[in-house]
Amino acid sequence: MSASTDGKVVRVVFPQLTTEKRDEIAKSVHMKAEEARVSIRSIRREAHDLITEQEKKGEITEDDQEHLKKELQKITEEFNVQIEKMAKAKEKEVKKI
Repeated sequence: MSASTDGKVVRVVFPQLTTEKRDEIAKSVHMKAEEARVSIRSIRREAHDLITEQEKKGEITEDDQEHLKKELQKITEEFNVQIEKMAKAKEKEVKKI
């Protein structure tokens, strides 16, 4: 990386990414995607526990509990699909020469 100035403008020149660096960035994208999936699972688990707790206290019916758990799973799957799409798009962008 090099920088130059011509009075009011600073120009920073970045060298082309090597194949190894592109692979490293792609691996980092996969790791971040996995971290996001783990976070979503953790949130789902907390919500699942809350739903179960509400049913035990009698605040919601058993049918409501099942409906909420199914809806929670549906939302979780939708977010996982979004994460996967974003990760694939970013990997494709990074590996594009």
